[in-house]
Amino acid sequence: MPVSVGIGSFVYGGSLLLSGALKIKSTSSGDKSLISRLVQLVEKYKDRKARVERLVYRFSRFYLPSMLAIAVVSWFLLSPQVAIVVIAIACPSAFLIAITSTTLYSLATLSRMGVLSKGTQPIENASKVKIVAFDKTGTLTLGTPRVSKIVALNEMQPSEVLRLAASIEVASNHPLARAIVERAKDEGLSLLEFRDVKEIPGKGVVGRVDGFEVKVGSGDLVGASDVEDIESGPRAYVSVNGRVVGAILFEEESNPVSLRAIKLLKQMNIGVVLLTGDKKENAERVARSLDIEEFHAELRPSDKVSLIEDLRRRYGYVAMVGDGINDAPALAAADLGIAVGSLEAALEAGDVVITSHNLLGVPNLIRFSRRIVKIIFLNLGIVGAMKALVIILSALGLIPLWLAVAIGDDGSLALTLLNNVLLIRQSER
Repeated sequence: MPVSVGIGSFVYGGSLLLSGALKIKSTSSGDKSLISRLVQLVEKYKDRKARVERLVYRFSRFYLPSMLAIAVVSWFLLSPQVAIVVIAIACPSAFLIAITSTTLYSLATLSRMGVLSKGTQPIENASKVKIVAFDKTGTLTLGTPRVSKIVALNEMQPSEVLRLAASIEVASNHPLARAIVERAKDEGLSLLEFRDVKEIPGKGVVGRVDGFEVKVGSGDLVGASDVEDIESGPRAYVSVNGRVVGAILFEEESNPVSLRAIKLLKQMNIGVVLLTGDKKENAERVARSLDIEEFHAELRPSDKVSLIEDLRRRYGYVAMVGDGINDAPALAAADLGIAVGSLEAALEAGDVVITSHNLLGVPNLIRFSRRIVKIIFLNLGIVGAMKALVIILSALGLIPLWLAVAIGDDGSLALTLLNNVLLIRQSER
């Protein structure tokens, strides 16, 4: 929601002035500006983010020495032929391909789901996520206000209050004015002729409609100090010839899939928390509507980073979902940064990008990543079991050398590739 500023207020570089004019004084040099500090936070946490060693490298630390030891023992205790079989099928290519083919196939599958991962590491991290932190504006909500309720006073009808307000707000570019006009269009109301419309920065709009003076805006503008408080939240009062005739209440328009995405995460036993720089009352309203128990409001970018670290200590792996430049440090600080939308700063800081702004991509990513990690371990088990079986059969003299090599290497690899196709396609359904 727009924030009114006056003499002595602080404004940040990058803020959007909706109406009026500002005379501002710079209070810090470029390297100490908000944008520069955000960039410094992103660089700091990008450098500090731990890189888990690839599974194949950890596995090969003990696999190759073990197989060589088995070959030496087989040479002396069994026969040179068995030792040759062990050495021949000890080649780790099947393990390498079993892992890389699975991860590369998963990257392609995720891209078809509208989820772009910067490499395979985020897939492993996504499978370990215990809690997801969401930004509010532009992520859980669409970042645009809409009319939630119209309260009529002094024997006026709600439709007449809306018609009068929209008739002069049509001349304004303020986000709340656009929401009022949009609501009037949705209700099929014909607007009245207006003239002498004047916008008063930070307060509202004044004009004449059918010979009446109509004001739409803050309580100070319309003289609503004597009106009984209606509800909490953003609102615009409407007055005609100095008499308050109603109030229009606003709320942020929720992302249509937010509630469904959060329900899916909870079904997967993943916690959800809301982080926002917006006012507490707005954050509480959105959190309540989306069934989010924990929320934190009025946060600066550095505050979000501190909360990400706190969530990691309390729960474990943390995913952060955001769309704006204020979210970039938190995206970089999280174990998994998920950027939605197209803002370059968020895309740079995020590990994963949801291109369609569809939040269902978050639970889909986590569920799919868990499946992929299980497939990787299953494939390793298949390859290992096939190689062990071939060694035993060869030691018993039941299969020749050429068949042992074919089954132990190419055969196990074929099984893992078939397993990839079957299991990943099943998880896509």
